[in-house]
Amino acid sequence: MNKCYFLFSLFLLNSCYSNRNVAEDYAVIEQLNNRMEYLYDKGQPGALADFYHEDAIIIGRDDQLEGREAIGEYWESMSYPVSMKMETLVMEASLDRIFTSEPWQELKNKMSASIKKELSSAQESGTTVFQLARMKTAYEREDVTVFNKRTTVLLDWTVSESGHFRIATTYLLD
Repeated sequence: MNKCYFLFSLFLLNSCYSNRNVAEDYAVIEQLNNRMEYLYDKGQPGALADFYHEDAIIIGRDDQLEGREAIGEYWESMSYPVSMKMETLVMEASLDRIFTSEPWQELKNKMSASIKKELSSAQESGTTVFQLARMKTAYEREDVTVFNKRTTVLLDWTVSESGHFRIATTYLLD
């Protein structure tokens, strides 16, 4: 699929809203998740960088990636992608509602103060939807063994000025 068609489909999925509709926002994000899975499964993991803001960050336990280019290089490093599945556990515009159930309260308690501060700042903008998801990726290594990874992630989907959802921050929680 050429890049123009891909970007056009993102535009259609991210139609602009003058009045925010939470249910529609959630549906758009689920469609974007499906699109990410499709591109990964079709052997185009580097294309996932297009779902991120230019200055997006992925924060892990011991390291972080900054910027769309670095994130694209990370996804591209999975040279033999097999499959990706994103299972939404909770999706909310309010961060507090993400962590209301018992297993997620524990995750919140493990987050650093700086991450909590960044998340609160994003929430105050009013253009953010938080998605707590379980991401399962599989890719083949050079020795032909398949590596499976299961990670709980908190995605900070932010609406740009043009009304398009993009991932601003990804927090790897386990």
